[in-house]
Amino acid sequence: MGSEMCIRDRLAVNAELQKEWERAAVYYEQLLLYAPEFAEGYGKYGLFLLRRGQKNSSRRLYVLYRSSKADGTDCKSVEIWEKQMESETGEGK
Repeated sequence: MGSEMCIRDRLAVNAELQKEWERAAVYYEQLLLYAPEFAEGYGKYGLFLLRRGQKNSSRRLYVLYRSSKADGTDCKSVEIWEKQMESETGEGK
């Protein structure tokens, strides 16, 4: 992960830990904006949305992820996200 992506990822996680949900979402969105091929960003943002109860938003993000050039092979956050999507919505891989 490049330094810019790493910083945005940590900022998102930190904002989430501080319960600053909107700020966390902005950092996750910036991560995807600047690195649309970064599968880990999709997975982490998708899991964040599920934790926040935003199943529809997570589902839309999943569709965007599947149509992107991001390679989620061996990506733990994407794997967990897909499993949670499957169990919560009946969707996923």
